[in-house]
Amino acid sequence: MTRSRQSFVRFALALVVLTRAGVAAAHASAPTSLVVLDVLARDVNAELELPLDQLALARGVDVGRGRALTPAETESLRVYLGEHIRLSSPGGRAWRSRFGDFSVRVRDGVPAVHASAVFAPESGADTGQLELFDDAILHRVVSHRIYVALRRDFGRGQLDAPERVIGVCLFSQKTIVLDRRDESAWRGFVATARLGMRHIADGVDHLLFLFLLLLVAPLIASREAGRVRWSQWRTPRDSLRATLIVVTAFTAGHSVSLAAAAFGVVRLPARAVEASIAVSILVTAVHAVRPLIPRGERYIAATFGLIHGFAFAETLAALGFHGPTLALSLLGFNLGIEVMQLAVVVAVVPWLLLMRDRPMYASVRVTCASIGFAAASAWLVERLTGKENAASHVLALAVPHAWIAVPSLAVIAVVTKLGARTESRAPRPTTRSTSGRVKNENVEARAASELGGVAAVGAGNGEWVD
Repeated sequence: MTRSRQSFVRFALALVVLTRAGVAAAHASAPTSLVVLDVLARDVNAELELPLDQLALARGVDVGRGRALTPAETESLRVYLGEHIRLSSPGGRAWRSRFGDFSVRVRDGVPAVHASAVFAPESGADTGQLELFDDAILHRVVSHRIYVALRRDFGRGQLDAPERVIGVCLFSQKTIVLDRRDESAWRGFVATARLGMRHIADGVDHLLFLFLLLLVAPLIASREAGRVRWSQWRTPRDSLRATLIVVTAFTAGHSVSLAAAAFGVVRLPARAVEASIAVSILVTAVHAVRPLIPRGERYIAATFGLIHGFAFAETLAALGFHGPTLALSLLGFNLGIEVMQLAVVVAVVPWLLLMRDRPMYASVRVTCASIGFAAASAWLVERLTGKENAASHVLALAVPHAWIAVPSLAVIAVVTKLGARTESRAPRPTTRSTSGRVKNENVEARAASELGGVAAVGAGNGEWVD
């Protein structure tokens, strides 16, 4: 090969490489469309994003240049999307579709039309496989790409996982197939139950409220001389019964408000709900130190349980479910909450019962209530002002380590119990009274310090526990 021909070949190859690189760069920087799917029990919801400049090229008409769509532009877009986007079962008719919520937003510096869509199948249609056809913009702009992502699929148990791209619509391939033949209502139910468990596990404020309620389960409050005080210990059986009553009251309260909010019967501002939850912890902390009324914990649990239910509903509402899917997800979510509550009871109550009649219990109770009061105060200020404060910042750093509280409580309970056994085995000096009966010289001193002034049921000694 002559030198001139070799030079020509090299020039041609370099030109091809540069051309391909330029095309690739153009494609990489070209705006793309996005379709995000939420697959419910029957219907499919979608969020659409179409860049304005590409839409103008495809339709030959500019829309939303003033960053707002006119009614006429909205209606023309509704018709356009209905003609170019459809969902169907394999070999079946297209599902009914409804497009709405049109707006213009800017993402990464690119203005785009945003819209929502709801697809509903005909009666008896197969939902095991779904075919999404989308050639919006693609029918004219052949280099355009439409990324299709799946955010939620109730039947396959995908609820809060990150969006994942399931396909890309190109000019040569405008249909994406979603295989859902392994879907079932049971998988969705289990997924919402797990979501409920995770919501409680991550909700330190809910856990703290429940813990402070459990803290007084072994105690009985009574009114004497115009004051309400923790006056007696409950037996272990009565303590468990009191725990069951408190947990049931909390469950009843939050279940009612959760259902009411989920179905849209009652709606409360999110900030007001979050601030009220902080108030519920403040009230419970005060009650743990000095009872507000006899058996007040069950009334606190039921009343503020209503407020906590509205907070739970925020998580469920974010899923966007409705109809049968909402009803089933509500049952699963609530079950998950109850399972997690039961886990908290099992993890905490045995240790409380183990040291229920020891002097250390009063210190543990007051210390935990004080920590809860301080945390709730910081949260209340933050939620009312909308600004993080120094105390809430420290709490945010400490929250990931909150689990240490349970093993710490267990260690305190075991050490306290072992110390009580050692004390009971120690010899005590005795003196004989004038009546000839043997009296322990340490009885009165020990009774006064036994519970920090707390009386034990059945002991008949009338000591105060608070």
